Amino acid sequence: MGLFVTLMAVGYLLLTRNIGLWRNISASEDASLGIKKAHRMVEHDLLQCNFNDMNTAIVPPSLASGGDGTAVWCLSAAGPTGATLMAPDGSAFWQRNILYYLVVPAGHTSCAGGSGPGNLDDRCPHKVLIRKVIDSGTPTSPASDPIADREALLTGGAITAYLTRPNGFDVSAMMGEPGVTQVEIVANNLLWFETKREPDPDIPKEIQVDIRAVRNEELQTLQSIGSAPLYDSPGVTTHLFSVFPRN
Repeated sequence: MGLFVTLMAVGYLLLTRNIGLWRNISASEDASLGIKKAHRMVEHDLLQCNFNDMNTAIVPPSLASGGDGTAVWCLSAAGPTGATLMAPDGSAFWQRNILYYLVVPAGHTSCAGGSGPGNLDDRCPHKVLIRKVIDSGTPTSPASDPIADREALLTGGAITAYLTRPNGFDVSAMMGEPGVTQVEIVANNLLWFETKREPDPDIPKEIQVDIRAVRNEELQTLQSIGSAPLYDSPGVTTHLFSVFPRN
């Protein structure tokens, strides 16, 4: 019986460790998948824009302090089928504004929040990355005068009205915002989304994107989650990449 109890105890310890390892691997894969999807979509849209026709702004804080992240928006020449539309003079025929921003969903109250680097929140790992397609003013149409109907880049003041919070993962209410034709959550459970224009003066027309997500499930269950700084935590997956617009 003593030998049986010993074997059972050893088996239990091995099982517990394997479960913990599986959870950490699973959490790491979830974080990586969300970041990869965000990278792919953000890069695709920014590559098609013109560096002078994109801008960034800090998203107003949803929690106690620190902006939720950086908003980045640009003009897109992609038509309804996804093909790039060109004006008669060979320049891109800008169709609409595309906006990405990180925000804490409405109703989320478990995180206290706090200001980290760049006055951005680095406490709450439950943010979502929103992508909005906005056709402001008169809907553009390649069949009409491309110069008269060409979309203009939204100003920083105008973009603030679109930095709204979803109700959990429900973004249906955002479709009622002026000119919004498409809304989706690109990734969830993100900690950080920051974009910078030409961070290095020696590298012209660079757009640098920094995306971070908590990957360690143990961090997700800590009582201090949402109030302790996580920016440089070993349990966070960091993904930094650069985009150089082609138009």
